[in-house]
Amino acid sequence: MTRYQCISCEATQITAGIRPDACRHCAGPVFDLDRYEAALAEARIIGAQNDAFRAALGQTEWQGETLRGRVVVTRGIVARGPDFVDAALDRVRTDAAVMDDHGTDGVRSFGMPDVPHGD
Repeated sequence: MTRYQCISCEATQITAGIRPDACRHCAGPVFDLDRYEAALAEARIIGAQNDAFRAALGQTEWQGETLRGRVVVTRGIVARGPDFVDAALDRVRTDAAVMDDHGTDGVRSFGMPDVPHGD
């Protein structure tokens, strides 16, 4: 049994093996609600892993797993000098307000923290 939800009226219908072409209530388009909820759950896990790595900025443990990743600092950041690089990395490590500007999927894979600097 699979749940489908209408994009237009948000009605939910359950079917066995057959994907409906349209909502039986309003004829609007439908999507696989179970697959969508599974993707959101996965996005929340990835978001939590991203947060743990960001706080460590290096290999770290998360729920019994070793998380590995890569920290990249652009030439533009490096050009501002070592004090700015340190401030930027510190802000990334401690900024709890990282937002995913690419959507609301919860992955939190991108952020643009403000870094105080003396220009």
